[in-house]
Amino acid sequence: MGKDERAINVSGNVKYTDYAFNKVSPYKRRTKNHLVDQIENFRMGDKGAKRDDDFLDTYCYGIVVSLGNSEGF
Repeated sequence: MGKDERAINVSGNVKYTDYAFNKVSPYKRRTKNHLVDQIENFRMGDKGAKRDDDFLDTYCYGIVVSLGNSEGF
C-alpha cells in the first residue's frame, strides 16, 4: 500500500491530543509543530514533492496497526 492509500485509509479515524497538537520544537531552523505540519500539508498524488513526511508515515502506520485488522484495514 502506498503513502496515498495509507493516508486515505486512516483519515477521520483519530484526533490529536492537546499535548500533541500544542507541542512545538525546533528543527532545521524552524520552530513549529512538525507532526501537524506534515499531516495537514500532505497532498494526495503529489509524487514529486520534496518535503519531510516521516511523521506522516509513522502516524498512518501507527493508526493502521492500532485500529486496523491484520491487513491494515
